[in-house]
Amino acid sequence: KIMKSVRLLYKGKEEIGKKQFGLQSSELPDIDENEVLLEVKACGVCYRDIIDRNGGNSFLMTPITLGHEMSGVVVRTGSNVKNVKLGERVVNTHNAPCFECNTCNIGQAPRCEINFGHIYGLTKDGGYASHVVLHKNSVFTIPSNVSFEESCFLFCTAAVALRGLKKANFKEGDSVLITGASGGVGVHAIQLAKALNASSVIAITSSQSKVNMLKECGADIVILSKKSKRDTSRIDFHSQVLYQHGPVDIVLDLVGKPSFSSSLRSLKSMGSLVIIGNITATPVPLNLGALILREYKILGSSSATKEDLETVLDLVSQKKINPIISEIIPFHNEQDIYFAHQKMISKGSIGRIVLQSKL
Repeated sequence: KIMKSVRLLYKGKEEIGKKQFGLQSSELPDIDENEVLLEVKACGVCYRDIIDRNGGNSFLMTPITLGHEMSGVVVRTGSNVKNVKLGERVVNTHNAPCFECNTCNIGQAPRCEINFGHIYGLTKDGGYASHVVLHKNSVFTIPSNVSFEESCFLFCTAAVALRGLKKANFKEGDSVLITGASGGVGVHAIQLAKALNASSVIAITSSQSKVNMLKECGADIVILSKKSKRDTSRIDFHSQVLYQHGPVDIVLDLVGKPSFSSSLRSLKSMGSLVIIGNITATPVPLNLGALILREYKILGSSSATKEDLETVLDLVSQKKINPIISEIIPFHNEQDIYFAHQKMISKGSIGRIVLQSKL
């Protein structure tokens, strides 16, 4: 059978008259004893895809197939694969941890020492395709009452948010602030914090049109951010947070540099700021005096573990979290990729855009 994929042909600014994506056909790839071949049914579109397309990761080599949020059906298995069977419905994790090294054994599989360079859509071909090769340690069964479209992005959204809360030592009754709240991670982080009994959840957005949806997701307070008068590359919201709620225990910052200063100033003394996203590559200023005197904790959090994914899939299966899909786009060729990316760039989506494979 023929495999089809939309390949990123070069990264960086798109050149006039030169397509950045191209539809290619090839024979189905071979797999080794530790791999499965997945027939892709759905693939989420993450803002990391756009960052990678624009050249944000220096070690991404083209041509490559982007897309790291995949679900589908197992159509081939290697001889050492015991955790999934032919015909099984599965979803992937970002990487392929060994589950044997010291880092994996202390529950930090995203930082696996052995397979640290195995990242779908970045160093390995991803899900903008009809089929994809996945390591056996990257695939997990989807509950029968959860669809391909609902499950494909849960690792990269809700599970990522869960790991961030764990990093901050979240406990019942904590207050949580979420920046970039209308994105894929944000809308699921709101629901997750409420499901885990946060005392209050504050959502930050720059779009008035998204306020009601964020409240429907469970946000107790929604605050519209504004560009800083002192520095237009920054957004400000801390004054409104302090006025409407007071300082918070935890901030999940999904934006990075533009929101960093306001996020820090929204914290209680000894509060935790967890950086999960960063839409720019520029450094941030940091007032070390405030950091010392107020004993803030600033943490980075990347990806998630299989336990995080299993927890999230169970919460979705129990209807305690609702996967938020902005739009399902039938995926036929590269034009559908351009359309989906442009929709994200223009902030025209709430939750995740999902490509439904028709290749």
